[in-house]
Amino acid sequence: MAKERMTKYKTHIEPFLDTVQSMRIDGYTERDIHNHLGVGHNAWNKYKKEHPELQDVLRVSKKELVSKLEDVLYNKALKGDNTCLIFSLKSLHPKKYVELTKVESVNVNKNVDFSKLSKKEIKELLTNED
Repeated sequence: MAKERMTKYKTHIEPFLDTVQSMRIDGYTERDIHNHLGVGHNAWNKYKKEHPELQDVLRVSKKELVSKLEDVLYNKALKGDNTCLIFSLKSLHPKKYVELTKVESVNVNKNVDFSKLSKKEIKELLTNED
């Protein structure tokens, strides 16, 4: 019987899926993660296609990271950091907020009071892609 060849996935990624998840939640990029694990860019992309468990870890951890960022943005918006909120909305949903920014830039100059918006309303602004 032929011996199965050990891949870098089996030795460098699979045993460290918890590390991959925690690094992604902490804001590390995929490049940071695969470099930390000693895996090249092309191999990383190949392993993502071949191993659904890696895809799942990256998807779930990205959702958690976005949720954490939304909470931070909400708190900053309540403290009057409109620039932070505008930048984040444009980054997270460029299709929606590029046009909105052009149309509503006058509202920003009118000192919109984000403290009157509920956490739910601000999260909806961050997550809606309509």
